[in-house]
Amino acid sequence: DPEIVAMTELIKACTDNDINAFDRVLKDKKNSRAIMEDKFLFSYLEPLIRKIRCQVLLVLSKPYKSIRLTYIAQELMIGAKDAESLVVSMILDGTLKGAIDQLKGVVTLERSDDGSGAERYRHLNRWVTQQQLLQEGVASRCGTLVL
Repeated sequence: DPEIVAMTELIKACTDNDINAFDRVLKDKKNSRAIMEDKFLFSYLEPLIRKIRCQVLLVLSKPYKSIRLTYIAQELMIGAKDAESLVVSMILDGTLKGAIDQLKGVVTLERSDDGSGAERYRHLNRWVTQQQLLQEGVASRCGTLVL
């Protein structure tokens, strides 16, 4: 069934965060016709497009402190206004932490870690403390054993 094949390919592209494959499937004439003519499948298309764009944007923005809206639009293969709208909605729903400078056309991203690795060191410190407590517990039990 062409509708099932088309949706399966779209979902695979979505789970792989492969926006190029996703776009290829949509632009394929037989797939697009199969999806557009089926009202049930068509109703799920818009949320699926949004989902893959959000996933790709999160992966795309991960290594950056700031990123240009034009770059986001280019990578997502959408217009600059659509890219800005997507970023705004992701910031508002808490999916993306940051702020938009509309004059410069830049998204400044916030990081939960300040870049110094403080969060990692806190976790390591807690782990070392637990290891010390475990060692002390074992040592105290070994001292009470009679051989």
